[in-house]
Formats: sequence, structure tokens, C-alpha cells
Amino acid sequence: MRAVAWLLFPLIGAVIGWSTNVVAIRLLFRPRRPVRILGLTLQGLLPRRHGELAEIVGQVVERELLRRDDLVRSALTPAVREQVSSTVVRAAGEAAFQRLPAFLPAGLRLAVAAAVRSAAAAESSRFTEEHLPALAADFIDGLDIAGMIRNRILSLDLAQLEALAYAVARRELRHIEWLGAVLGALVGLAQAALVAGLRAAGFH
Repeated sequence: MRAVAWLLFPLIGAVIGWSTNVVAIRLLFRPRRPVRILGLTLQGLLPRRHGELAEIVGQVVERELLRRDDLVRSALTPAVREQVSSTVVRAAGEAAFQRLPAFLPAGLRLAVAAAVRSAAAAESSRFTEEHLPALAADFIDGLDIAGMIRNRILSLDLAQLEALAYAVARRELRHIEWLGAVLGALVGLAQAALVAGLRAAGFH
């Protein structure tokens, strides 16, 4: 009987610890709709706090992860500045060529367009350095990043959110389940040791 206790107690503890953690994790997502049991309303944490979670995630992402200065710095790379400058120069040259009277010689129109492009190149370079960061910052300030993230989360079906959570943290959730089994087994070993100690002391 003593040998059975050393095997049975840890086994029962491991099963209880594992199943308890499995149920606790499932209760994060299920049931998706409120269920009344013995006068108590049972609903998964994520379904019950869907709106609140979406609001908090949106605020945290906007405040901590997508800061304005970081967005401006990431958006205004040298390649982007060059693209903006070249687009302005090309548009200025095309507009000048098209707006000149058609009766003018094509060579003259091309020369004027080239002069306009040259002037636009110098001006656009100065503009992108002096004014583009402020314009980009104003544009980003006008974005409701928190609201967009909140609405996106709210638009996701609860099944999609559950699948997303498992896709991101499946390994960690498995670790939590098995940690419950390990802790339960340790508790079972402690119980077996306690029983053995009591019997050795003469308690039955």
C-alpha cells in the first residue's frame, strides 16, 4: 500500500494540476456566450471583455508602440525623401511642358520644361528637408491609430481571436498546462511523504 501511495498520489496530483490549468486556459475563451449555472453567469474572459480589451490594446499600441516620432522617422527614409523630390520635379516639368502654348517649337517647350525641372529640383530638395517632417507629423497626428486598432479587433470574430491567441502563444499555453501537471505531481509526492511520515509515527 505504501508503494502504491508513492505512485498514486503524484499521478492523481498531476492529473488534477494539468486538468485544472487546461480548464483555466479554456475559460479565457469559452463559453463565448453567457451561460447561467446555479444562478451564476459564466462567460469566457475574452468574450466578456472584448470591447474593453480592444480599447486598451489600441491605446497601448498608439501610446507605447507606434509613437509619432518613430513613425515619422520610419516613414521619411532617404529613399522616401528622394521619391517625393523626384515626383515633384517630374510633375513640375510635365505641367510646364503641357501648359506652354502648342504653337511654340517643341525644342523651346522642352528647354523651358527642363529649366522648370532644374528649379524644382533645388526647391523640392529644400522643401523635403525643411517642411516634409512637419507635414508627416501633422498627418500622423490626424490618424486615430487607437481607434483603427480598436475597430479592427472588434471586427474580428471571437473564434478568430481565439485562433490568433493560440497561434501566437500555443507553446506557452502548453507549458502552463504541463507546469500544472508537474506542480500537481510535486504536491502528490508531498502528500505521500506526509502519509508515510504519519504512519511511521504510529498514526493510522
